[in-house]
Amino acid sequence: MIFPYSEKVHIENLKRMIKVFYEKKIISLHSMCPATEYFSYLSASFTSDDISESGFRNERTNICKICRSFVGAIDQCPCKSMGEKEALRRTLIELEKKEVTK
Repeated sequence: MIFPYSEKVHIENLKRMIKVFYEKKIISLHSMCPATEYFSYLSASFTSDDISESGFRNERTNICKICRSFVGAIDQCPCKSMGEKEALRRTLIELEKKEVTK
């Protein structure tokens, strides 16, 4: 995990997470989060040696905002609020846009 979490970090994490999703033939994106170690939503290990517990909470809030705004989700994880297929579709579109404008 690289801190501070930014859209640039999010994009790199998304690319790696999607690669893992397809290579390992994972059934559901619901169990994945681009901001966690090994992309495991269930373990949600937002850890860093230089971040305190209170800093962790603030950073996680920022992480979630970055992720939601990336695909236009309002108040929940994109896979939950718009469905997994739509979240993936929007993510791929946004990644393509960002690569073109890079």
